[in-house]
Amino acid sequence: MGSNYNIVPIYNTPLLIYDLWQIVPSAWGDLWLSYAHTSPYGDPQQYAVISEGNVAHYTVPHPVYNGLRFLIPSARDSYVSEYGMIYQIHDNTWTYLTNNDYVNSSMFSQDKAYFNSANFGIYVYDGQNGSYLDVDFPGCSGNYAGMLSSDDTGRIWFTNNNRLVSYADSVFTVEYNFSGTAYFLDCISPAPDGSVWLGTQNGKILIYQNGDYTQFATLPWEDAVYQIVFGDNSEVWIRTRNAVFVWHPQSGFQVLAHEWGVSNPLSSLAKLPDGKLILTTVDGFFCYEFTAPSAAFPDTQVPQVSDAELTVYPNPSVGEVSITIKSDKRVSELKVYNLKGQLVRTIPGSSVKDYVWDTRDEQGKKVSSGIYLINALIEGKNISRRVIVRK
Repeated sequence: MGSNYNIVPIYNTPLLIYDLWQIVPSAWGDLWLSYAHTSPYGDPQQYAVISEGNVAHYTVPHPVYNGLRFLIPSARDSYVSEYGMIYQIHDNTWTYLTNNDYVNSSMFSQDKAYFNSANFGIYVYDGQNGSYLDVDFPGCSGNYAGMLSSDDTGRIWFTNNNRLVSYADSVFTVEYNFSGTAYFLDCISPAPDGSVWLGTQNGKILIYQNGDYTQFATLPWEDAVYQIVFGDNSEVWIRTRNAVFVWHPQSGFQVLAHEWGVSNPLSSLAKLPDGKLILTTVDGFFCYEFTAPSAAFPDTQVPQVSDAELTVYPNPSVGEVSITIKSDKRVSELKVYNLKGQLVRTIPGSSVKDYVWDTRDEQGKKVSSGIYLINALIEGKNISRRVIVRK
């Protein structure tokens, strides 16, 4: 394990050693857990809430036949799916909402809970009323939405028969059809910069943006990618069945853990409100805090600019990259790095706000296709953006 990770033990008790399925942090800091008291690997039949170090255990007020699959805590009410049946929880009172046949994906976005189903599209509940969002439209295959996710704008993302689909303003858009390609999507994760990261069954990570995608990396062991979580220090956390990888633009990839093995598979990965990451295994859970590496790029280890904006266009690019900086302060320099943390090009700074990178290195050679990091140093502070270069 790399020295850039600070491991913080949070909670582990013999009461929770039976097949811990899921941990979901609420926006106010509580942790919701689903677990089973049958071993080994039984379906989760109970849940617990950890708040300020206190643990409250709850038993489902009716027989559970297929396990509590997905918990959604919200400020007003919480939600849970029991295989296909969906409930609203208020003061530990369960209210049946609907039967979705089978749920394998859920989320909470803009005060609404979303659940997918095997045949009924997406069930949406706003706290008072529920309705179904039919996804059986031209260009899709069947009324099914897998791997529900949403970006910062509220746009809904999901898969349909290996198609990447988005939904906003009552309009469905097939963003990209991966059918017939070498990629089978296993997870969707919208990034803060507007791109969408995709995990595949064979360990490939793709980045989709502006109608096109690029292959970002292939993980060791080519294990299926189940989750991609973006940290607060530009790091990206990637969970497979048996390992967690952490990527940072300055240090590349590091393996956080692989020693658990198949006898103790990883169940979930989630970011807490304070930026720490919590990792769930069937036998307990652990919390990690990422500290950005200081060995690489020592001249850019400074706080980020708060009153400046950097844009790159086009992205992806097949030629020149236009760089625009909106700030009333002088730009000291621009630097371009590759994903290994190696300096590719330095662009002298000035009071000019528009720059051009010709996608060449310091020797004038065209760079290879891939992802590059553009850093702008502005009066001792920096901002950065990723850009995809294609030939």
